[in-house]
Amino acid sequence: MKGFTVLVMVFGPVSMGMARPVPRAALTVLIGDTMGIDASSLHSAAALAWRIVDKAGVHTEWTACPASGPERASQPRCLSRVPRPDLLLWILPSVVTGHPAPRVAMGMALPGNPGELGKHAYIYYDRVRSAAQFCGCDEVRTLGHAIAHEIGHLLGNTHSTSGIMRADWNRGDLVAMSRGHVLFSPEEARRIRANVAQRLGTPLANTHRQRKPERKAGLMP
Repeated sequence: MKGFTVLVMVFGPVSMGMARPVPRAALTVLIGDTMGIDASSLHSAAALAWRIVDKAGVHTEWTACPASGPERASQPRCLSRVPRPDLLLWILPSVVTGHPAPRVAMGMALPGNPGELGKHAYIYYDRVRSAAQFCGCDEVRTLGHAIAHEIGHLLGNTHSTSGIMRADWNRGDLVAMSRGHVLFSPEEARRIRANVAQRLGTPLANTHRQRKPERKAGLMP
């Protein structure tokens, strides 16, 4: 049965000569929509992705900026709330010229410049929709898991043979995602904690989330 490639990722070693970051409490994730997804659906997908990453044991703060309905005009202001996010993910209607994504890839995460950690990723929404229609699954939950997969790549993981970091999601994977959370493996979670600790300039033991992020307009969940 034909599966769906979640994303293509080029992941390289991090230079040991990176400047040491100033210690911070939480990793910031900013999601910008260009597709015009319903704001409630976007927030629900981002909240699901937050929960999946949270289960890996790191403290993250998410902001999702819709581009639909009355919220469209306020998107620039929403994006400006997080002027320098650690991770920035854009939801695009479809693949764009210059993105070397396979025909069925749902998205792509970009490596960082030499000596830097990657921070940019993209979702191709037409392919998320096709995957959800393929299995008769919930589109929002498919999107949420695809976002988490992208973030997983930016935080140090390559593809696996099973679970959320699997390269090709088949019908069984998509159905499982529609019914509940598909999580990172213990080893993938360990890599995420180490990556976040490096980004935040904190000891590895201090990256575990102590409480839910504060609910504010635009913040997830």
